[in-house]
Amino acid sequence: MPVSILIFTLLTCVLAQEPQVIAVDNAAQLEQLTVIPTDIPDPVYALATSADGQLLAAGIGSSLILWDISTLTAPVELARLEILGEGASDIAFANAGNLLVVGDWSGRLHVVRLENPSNPSLLTSFQAHSEYALPVAFSPDDSLLVSFGVTSFNSYIPNIHIWDVEALIRDSQTITDFYQPARRILATGYGTVHFEDTSNDDDVQGTLIYGSEAQTITVKTFDDNLNPKVIDAFTSEFDFVDPVSISSDGRYVVAVEDSEDNSVLSVWDVTAGDQLATFASQGSGLASINPAGTIVAEGGYDGVLYVWDARSGDVLARFTPSDISIEIVSFSREGRVLVSGDGEGILRFWAHP
Repeated sequence: MPVSILIFTLLTCVLAQEPQVIAVDNAAQLEQLTVIPTDIPDPVYALATSADGQLLAAGIGSSLILWDISTLTAPVELARLEILGEGASDIAFANAGNLLVVGDWSGRLHVVRLENPSNPSLLTSFQAHSEYALPVAFSPDDSLLVSFGVTSFNSYIPNIHIWDVEALIRDSQTITDFYQPARRILATGYGTVHFEDTSNDDDVQGTLIYGSEAQTITVKTFDDNLNPKVIDAFTSEFDFVDPVSISSDGRYVVAVEDSEDNSVLSVWDVTAGDQLATFASQGSGLASINPAGTIVAEGGYDGVLYVWDARSGDVLARFTPSDISIEIVSFSREGRVLVSGDGEGILRFWAHP
């Protein structure tokens, strides 16, 4: 092979190299790769990346905005839909990438078709919960959708709906019996829903994890007749505990624990029932745990992005992109990119270039 061709080939491989997975040993070397300004000066409270890492969706003000992020350093805005009257509370991509569901603060769900992301279409929009719809998530085969809400904004009585996606698009009807022998439903009360295979555990059809004003994180299972049974409860020393993010295997949960004059983030091993670490919350509490369950990130009201070791609670890194409050952070599904959204509609990508 001629030397010039060999050099070109090597350069092409380097330029095409994907970012490394963000881990404990390299978190301090994260770099701000990209800043995505928008013309909407409203806080970013909801964002999500697609399973293949090609698309980013964010809810800002009344707008749902889609970007092509296949090139992280040069994202391209694809489309906007003005569908969010009350603002987005959570966003979920179908695993196949053909659908997107947005929950809003009024309890409505919006289902968007994405066959052509540059020209998305709203399939249906309807009232799913009395108050906010948060979180929302698809099952691995995209046949089911889970939405979590509460009976009222001042109440923390959990309210979960399980939807057949095809029927949902057709007539917005819930499934009355959500028994699926090969699926387990694990839902945190505020930030995420996790599905995992339970083919060898037919006695358990669903698990719900949620926080409360009773100082506990409660774990319940449901039998075939939807009869709930408490199997564990983790007691907090604080007045209120609210799980917000969960690792990809459903084992590690990061929760916000609040009292009248203090707020901390805590990491729990749900399988063992152990609290692994605690550290002072620096912002809104919309923290994110990486897929491996080893790192927690949170944005601060002071504009600082904080990254902690989820086991020891040690600070791994602090980054200050601006003095504008960071409202939300989210790891991509494969853990290679951390996305932050601030109080003035600006998104940032953090990764290893």
